[in-house]
Amino acid sequence: MTIYTPTTEECDNMFPGLRDMPETSIPEDVFICDVGELNPFYGRTHTKETKIQMSEAKKGKKRTAESRRKQSEARKGRKHTEEQIRVRSKSYIITDPLGEVFRIVNLSKFCRENGLSQGNMCHVASGKKKSCKGYGITPA
Repeated sequence: MTIYTPTTEECDNMFPGLRDMPETSIPEDVFICDVGELNPFYGRTHTKETKIQMSEAKKGKKRTAESRRKQSEARKGRKHTEEQIRVRSKSYIITDPLGEVFRIVNLSKFCRENGLSQGNMCHVASGKKKSCKGYGITPA
């Protein structure tokens, strides 16, 4: 059986404008036909044995300074959109030191605005701590 692999130009013609869509953010060097359902591995998962084998192959290997610099440069300037932040944010019910109860979304933002440690508030939410600076919290 022969598998047909379209060229990059053919893929761009099959999906006109895909590279221009901000939500996909597909870099120019990514072969567009390897994205989503067109990827030969789409819908499949690696077995536990394969994951262990891949992990062992990488252990002990140090990335070069050049490699680290390139990865750092690739990540710089990439910010989450407001929509991405909203979708990932969880809801919590907060009790402040005065006993007032209110509902919040986005614990990180709440902690920044109120001078609280996000880590400690997460411990309160998970039950590892009772309170943080008088604030109580439970997942909504």
